[in-house]
Amino acid sequence: MARLHDWFIETMINTLREKNFDLENTEKLNDIVSTVVGNSAPEASNVILKSLKANAGEMLQEHFLIRQEFEARLLRRWAKPLNMLEMLIVISLESAEMLLSNDDFVTSQEHSFLFQVLANIHARAIQISYEILCLLRGGYPDGALARWRTLYELAIVALFLDKHGNEVAERYFGYQAIENYREMLEYQLHCEQLGYEPLEPDEISEVEKQRKNAIDKYGPEFNKDYGWAIAALRKKKVIFKDLEDEVELDHMRPYYKLACNFVHSGPKGAYFKMGLIDNHKANELMVSGASNYGLADAGQNTCLSLTQITNCLLSLQPTFDSIVTMKIMTMLIKEICDSFVQVQRDIEEEEKSKIRKFRIKNKSI
Repeated sequence: MARLHDWFIETMINTLREKNFDLENTEKLNDIVSTVVGNSAPEASNVILKSLKANAGEMLQEHFLIRQEFEARLLRRWAKPLNMLEMLIVISLESAEMLLSNDDFVTSQEHSFLFQVLANIHARAIQISYEILCLLRGGYPDGALARWRTLYELAIVALFLDKHGNEVAERYFGYQAIENYREMLEYQLHCEQLGYEPLEPDEISEVEKQRKNAIDKYGPEFNKDYGWAIAALRKKKVIFKDLEDEVELDHMRPYYKLACNFVHSGPKGAYFKMGLIDNHKANELMVSGASNYGLADAGQNTCLSLTQITNCLLSLQPTFDSIVTMKIMTMLIKEICDSFVQVQRDIEEEEKSKIRKFRIKNKSI
């Protein structure tokens, strides 16, 4: 794009010189430039776009190689904690597969909402953990922590359901009727503007019927936010923090609030970056890509939350194998967390050393 811009400016200046135009006449020059740009912008855009498409392969290959080299350097430094995190994910996945392959156990849980819900939460937790791993290996700690936020919420729900049992799990499962109704209202309100067809009357009627049945079964409070948890907490209004307090994970709230910055559009998310060693310089620096720093928080938090969710599922059948698996995962947590933190501290110490050497060099000058 820069080369195209330079070519455009150079061509315009040469043309003006050929016409013996006085290039020192700034005011008149600005008028001509504005006119030329305005008249030629549509055609120039087509020419530039065509050129970009023609050279896209070369351009993308160049950036692909740059990214490959960066990720290789990142992996050399972070290999131990990242590989151990992947190992933890695989252990969690295979332990669930082993549990679900037990036909006798699955059959015995046919009418257990707790089993069905925890199995689905665990499956989603595995998927998110792999997403986090991809983001960490790519050098995107902000995105990884944002995805951990969802994993943390799943861990809170899993622990809450594990504590309160099948009846609350049934309410959680049935709460889909409330969410479907709310989503239907939004869809109907905006579908035409989005270019979609409105729902048919019978489809609307079915969604309304399911919502009514759920409210009739669980009471009017069920229609509120977190209505599935209201009866268990014996509150008229429930917020997410109430769930955190109930499962005694409120001490993780600082991490959760930090992760929220990378999900929402507040100013801190625009200025504070996990990939910056010194966020006091955030006003001077902008991170628009990958970084080899800041992976520790998302990495260690992921192994904590995934282990909590896995333990909730495996505890439904406390066999020798499941107990050993839970113990192994718990033992791995400290080693993985320590490894993530150590690599991050090594990077910080290297940067401090560079600054000290720079200051000593300047003093000698």
